[in-house]
Amino acid sequence: GNYLLVSKQHNCSIGNISFIEKLKTYTTLEQHRELKGLLDNSDIWTKEIIEKRHKKIVNFILAEF
Repeated sequence: GNYLLVSKQHNCSIGNISFIEKLKTYTTLEQHRELKGLLDNSDIWTKEIIEKRHKKIVNFILAEF
């Protein structure tokens, strides 16, 4: 739940900036928009949000089998 797909170029360009600044760059993929939706207008990436996303990803994968 704590991983996000970004291109190598994107990852290199954002480097080690703060999460709030990184969040501003996540605009192109559906998972980027999903992440912003999970935050509910907050800029804090909490353990609870990570766990919620993790469960969603696992359920999606298991539903395919």
